[in-house]
Amino acid sequence: MTHCSAVQISRRHILTAAHCVLDDKLDDEQRETVCGPLRKFINPKSVPNLFYKPLKHIEAYATSSHAGRLRYQDQSNLVKLEIEGLPYVHKEYDPCTLDNDIALIELKSNVPREVGSPICMRENEELADKLTSVGYGLD
Repeated sequence: MTHCSAVQISRRHILTAAHCVLDDKLDDEQRETVCGPLRKFINPKSVPNLFYKPLKHIEAYATSSHAGRLRYQDQSNLVKLEIEGLPYVHKEYDPCTLDNDIALIELKSNVPREVGSPICMRENEELADKLTSVGYGLD
């Protein structure tokens, strides 16, 4: 089971990593064929085994507790969120380098205000030239 973090970006959308919603069934030999010696994704069509995890295996939870204090044994403060459909994965996601490792999950209903609110996002329509994101778990 994979545990990933996400951030709420609207009342009904959360942002996470693409590798969290895709099931990479490549063994080492297949990975070498797909990624090549430079570890760069050669051809997306050459990866028949890269597919979405079944929706029953993708779960999202919200909590009013600070994530650092969250204990997996104590789930009393968790609210399960229902996912609307398959997540949207960045069209240039590269499973070899993890470039563009980003996915958007739409929820069936709004996250209850008592357990979550969207992060502050710029209202400026102009996109920045560079974006930095942080996470944990993969080097």
